[in-house]
Amino acid sequence: MDLTNLKYLVVGSGFFGSVIAERIAQDKNEPVVVIDKRSHLGGNCFSQIDEETGIEFHKYGTHIFHTSNERVLKYIKRFTALNSYRHQVLTVYRDRVYQMPINLETINSFYGLNLRPSVLITCRWAAISAGAATSTGYFSAAASG
Repeated sequence: MDLTNLKYLVVGSGFFGSVIAERIAQDKNEPVVVIDKRSHLGGNCFSQIDEETGIEFHKYGTHIFHTSNERVLKYIKRFTALNSYRHQVLTVYRDRVYQMPINLETINSFYGLNLRPSVLITCRWAAISAGAATSTGYFSAAASG
């Protein structure tokens, strides 16, 4: 391949390299060459199908793509199919499983409570009124004695 007059050479075909190469080709209507040390596109986000089980797996460890930007999602879907995935981190303490990072469900499970967000808001405003908390969320403790 003659690269003498080549204006654009992208090294790496991960998310960034793939997107920048596609944008150069589409927006500038210029030829671009992408090189990668691996034999596939996608960089560390590459996944493949296990021949024995037929299950898709991430060759280099799990990579989670998430966005709330419809324009970005529409762009990505032009090149790949996305599967549905719900990320959940759990931890075990004294033989019980808890959600992480700590959230209302974690507190309810750990202490055997059934608190709801509306109860917490009421308690917070009561604590602010009593001077035990500030409106910025920091609690203060008064020394007794």
